[in-house]
Amino acid sequence: RPAGPRLLVLQYGAGGAAARRAVGGRDAGKHRRTPAVPGAWWASLGGWGAAGGSGPTQPDPGPHRGVRGRLKRLSNEAASDPTWARIKTRLEFLMCDKSMVSDDLIETRRAIYAQPGFSDTMRRIMCLQEMEIRRPNMITEAQYRSIEAPTLVVWTSHDPTATPAEGKQISEMIPGAQYVVMNECGHWPQFEDAELFNRLHIDFLLGK
Repeated sequence: RPAGPRLLVLQYGAGGAAARRAVGGRDAGKHRRTPAVPGAWWASLGGWGAAGGSGPTQPDPGPHRGVRGRLKRLSNEAASDPTWARIKTRLEFLMCDKSMVSDDLIETRRAIYAQPGFSDTMRRIMCLQEMEIRRPNMITEAQYRSIEAPTLVVWTSHDPTATPAEGKQISEMIPGAQYVVMNECGHWPQFEDAELFNRLHIDFLLGK
């Protein structure tokens, strides 16, 4: 066990850029173990999980342009008019098994969306679906390859914004990264199969 503090950075979705920067320093390989858990690649060219720059690894944004637009529309509609139906539709978009969108989950999200000013907050978040804003924040292939910390990439079989093949591409850019696909899960694997999600991370941290 290395001496000194150890940092666990859990990346999820749009948190990928921040996670990459947190583990990208000179001492990253000494004390930090980093499960990278995108859940999604945020629409392939998705700022947080795309191989940026030029060359053969640059993803084509075309196949995911419609997904980004739908995500932005559903999110802004639910935040500006937080009705039960709009929020249910927004949550079902994330799940492989739509029946997991429970009444409690809808009401919890509705209470958040109904807060004063949240509609403006959502619009600012969703601007990241616009390529001219998204592109400067993208993680490049060189940045992925510079990660020294032990890394676990957990993907899902049914994420609406990215395929398992795209997750594998990310894992192959990170030296020594482990790659696992959680089956029958969408964009919320930590909710859809919490037992497996937790076991994967605990085993990784224990070096199993």
